[in-house]
Amino acid sequence: VLRAAELFYRAQRVTLHEGALLLADAETIEVHEQNRHASPLLNMLGGPAVTELQVLEEKNACSYFGRSDAFDMVLGLGDVDSPARRGLAAAIEAWIRHLLAIEVRVEPVERTEDDDWAWFVGLDAEATRIGNALWTGEDLDPEAAKRIIALFRLDFSEFDEVRPEVGARPIWLIMAMTSDRMVRMKPQNLIAGLPLRAATPAS
Repeated sequence: VLRAAELFYRAQRVTLHEGALLLADAETIEVHEQNRHASPLLNMLGGPAVTELQVLEEKNACSYFGRSDAFDMVLGLGDVDSPARRGLAAAIEAWIRHLLAIEVRVEPVERTEDDDWAWFVGLDAEATRIGNALWTGEDLDPEAAKRIIALFRLDFSEFDEVRPEVGARPIWLIMAMTSDRMVRMKPQNLIAGLPLRAATPAS
């Protein structure tokens, strides 16, 4: 959960390596790439810079706490049931609970279950752009569709504070990378973008 939560405040570089979708801290990757440029042989023979970093796994998870400030562990998104996706879902739940005092359930999904969305939230600017295109019925560019890297379903535990036109229907959360394979999450979208009823002014 903690490594996934780094997406809330640290830009990530996305790399597809040997069939795995890997997210690494963008600043850390930049430093490694600069070091490679200083060594022509390493630059020529080495694989992607992300391969120089450890991928967070169950067997090395305990080492994260001693090096979390280094931002040098890679998050492998894996499939829909992967610890990384479930960790990000848990971080989103905690963020909303902390800032809005609302209980929600967030679940990683492979695809949306209906074409008639009640609501969506883009977790970053690229995802918002893609979501808006889908919302208005535009044909999505195939390359844009490939930039979607994660989908989540959000359900409210209570519906008293949800807009009536949404009610009990699910909210779809979209995460996407830019054309240069960056993810810059905007967690404020989870606060400003949820379909909550407007607060009633005190009389």
